[in-house]
This record gives sequence, C-alpha cells and structure tokens, in this order.
Amino acid sequence: MANASEGGRVVCRSGRKARALDSVLIAQEIPQLRIIQELNPAVELLWHPLYTNSDGAIKEISPDLQLTDDVAYRSRDKCASVMYHYLLHPKAHQKQEPG
Repeated sequence: MANASEGGRVVCRSGRKARALDSVLIAQEIPQLRIIQELNPAVELLWHPLYTNSDGAIKEISPDLQLTDDVAYRSRDKCASVMYHYLLHPKAHQKQEPG
C-alpha cells in the first residue's frame, strides 16, 4: 500500500477469480486456491488497483489514470504499474478528488 501526497491510499487487491500464484499474500487471502484451480482450471486471478480518497471513498484506477467504480487487470505487474503512474502523475487526476 502506498500513500499519495493528497492523503489517498492505493492498494492492489486480487479479485475473487484466481490463476497461477507466487505470492504469500495470495496464499493467505485464498488458502484453497490451488485446490480450486485443480477442480476448475479456467479460474483466473484478477487484480484491482484501489485508491482511497481523503474522504474515505474507494475507487479503482483505470489504464488512463481515471478513478472508476470497477476495473480489473489480469497481470499483477500491470495493476502495480497503473498505481505507480497514478501516484507519479498527480496533476493528471487532481481535479477528480474533492478537496
């Protein structure tokens, strides 16, 4: 989790669907994931980049760095990249968060 300069928070969380994992966090959040994957190989992991406004409202970060209600990424790296870009370019999204 990273803190934005305007008081918001960003975190990448996994969705309910799951796929290959190599993370202790995923293993803790979804302890039976490997069993589920054996039963249904089509199950995939989706990542959601969450941003918490200073007023506590939680939004997700889209590829064009806009806050939205629902966006998912199939790659943890893409999810993290979107979060970092959002934090590195505060002027691109300053007007979205009420001051």
